[in-house]
Amino acid sequence: MLIVHTSDWHAGRLWKGIDRLPELETVLEDLGDFIEHERVDLLLMSGDVFDSRGPSAAAERAVFRFFRRVGKAGTKTVVIAGNHDDPARLEAWGTLAELVDVATVARPRPADRGGVMEFVARSGERASSLLFHSHRLRTLSALWRWRRTTRSRIGATPSRCGGSSRSWQRVSGRAPPIY
Repeated sequence: MLIVHTSDWHAGRLWKGIDRLPELETVLEDLGDFIEHERVDLLLMSGDVFDSRGPSAAAERAVFRFFRRVGKAGTKTVVIAGNHDDPARLEAWGTLAELVDVATVARPRPADRGGVMEFVARSGERASSLLFHSHRLRTLSALWRWRRTTRSRIGATPSRCGGSSRSWQRVSGRAPPIY
């Protein structure tokens, strides 16, 4: 399974008064070319799609245009909310995004309610992924509660949890984890 992982686009960002959207559009054009050429099975966008909770129409248009292109190429996409993204807004546009094979994860969920996603590649190869955003798990007790409800579903144990990086140690299960 061929997977591309990306994050922190911050679409709509102004830096010292300079609009960064034209640069992002160029990057997304190149990324789209790569995804189409390599026949990528899954695009994982892990947070901060937009720079603010209320992005401009131009920023949304650029991002949606990219997701439409990738969907037409046959690539599944998963978008996980970051700390700059508005979960309610992500859930709202995620409803339409499903039409081009984009799944959105706006909030952490238990395994039985979408916290673990399974993917099937063009080749038939299968993989599972544990989906959450570290900023959403504010306390250790929340992490342990979440882990208890999810561990049996994915067959993995967290071996290190620090900052927003996650490392998983495989202990059982039927599909390799997506990193």
